[in-house]
Amino acid sequence: MEFSYHRHAVGLRSAAAALGLWVVLDTTVVVALFLVLPPPWRFVAAGLGFLVLTGIVHAVMRVFRTRHRLLGDRLLLHFGYFRLEVPIAILVAAHSLATIPHDVTPAAQTWPLYLAKDDTLYLVPHREGLVELRLSAPLTARLFPFSRPVRFTRIVLAVDEPQAFLHAIHR
Repeated sequence: MEFSYHRHAVGLRSAAAALGLWVVLDTTVVVALFLVLPPPWRFVAAGLGFLVLTGIVHAVMRVFRTRHRLLGDRLLLHFGYFRLEVPIAILVAAHSLATIPHDVTPAAQTWPLYLAKDDTLYLVPHREGLVELRLSAPLTARLFPFSRPVRFTRIVLAVDEPQAFLHAIHR
């Protein structure tokens, strides 16, 4: 079963809108460099500009294409490039959550956030449809490819259909 999280994600939509501005800016810089640089370097600048633009577009749009999946005995949580496998056997509790702390920054709307003070991993592109998962054993994950791993026993995530998500987990 798949569960989406992007329908109510205003922060992600804002990032996608800003992406349009970035495309215009990057294209302008690449064209200017192409016109100014001598022949061998203009092609290098154009190629690198295209690669940077493609990478940014792919990174931002990937968040809209990933879903959380329930696969029998495990739950796969995806949030853009971030992926976490949670064995259902270590789930102690799963329930709806009304709010999250205000110090969970707006940055958590576009990438995973870990807060050590409450030992929680936040995957919250929006502040509606919040679900809390409590774990009997700590999980370890790297939030970014070159970051230090974090350990947590609680996960808060936002899904578009929280009741269907909870019903599927409790089966």
